[in-house]
Amino acid sequence: MSKDDYVLYCPKCNGEKRPDWVIGTRSYSAQRLDVPYFACGGCRLICIDRTVLRQAISSWRRDGLVSKNTPSHKQLYKEMLDVVNKVVDMYCQTAGYKRCRFRKANS
Repeated sequence: MSKDDYVLYCPKCNGEKRPDWVIGTRSYSAQRLDVPYFACGGCRLICIDRTVLRQAISSWRRDGLVSKNTPSHKQLYKEMLDVVNKVVDMYCQTAGYKRCRFRKANS
């Protein structure tokens, strides 16, 4: 799954939003991973979609971006969720964003 495959919609303006990416690093590794989150600058809303995060981790493993010696999917998910939560908290505290849940596309 490429980075362009992830799309959610802002609940306020209904605008299509593609993810922004924060660099996820781990203390025991020099490897970096791009961790997705969604933001609507006009509405000042921000979202971490856990399903998209899990899909991103699965694609890292499938594409060989993480080695076989990395921790379990669950541990990697927890570490990357902590990284992106810190970034979103910073946006909420300093830039006036509010957390919300973005909508998925209607099937």
